[in-house]
Amino acid sequence: MAAHASQPLENKHFCQPLINRKRAAHEVNSTLGTLEVWNSTGTKELVYIKIGRAVRYRPYDLLAFNLARLRVRKS
Repeated sequence: MAAHASQPLENKHFCQPLINRKRAAHEVNSTLGTLEVWNSTGTKELVYIKIGRAVRYRPYDLLAFNLARLRVRKS
């Protein structure tokens, strides 16, 4: 069932506070400069939210980004 604008979101992933660029860089094991390049060029598919001049990230999106980069070594 889709959420409507008048209904509160119940999914806990949407209720978590947004993360600033510095912490996001740490979470994805990268640097601030690298995140800026990814955002401006679209090199990596890391979802971000622009609020005025500020860039913020949802914890769920950082987790999804990290999970997508997981690789299993086959022996």
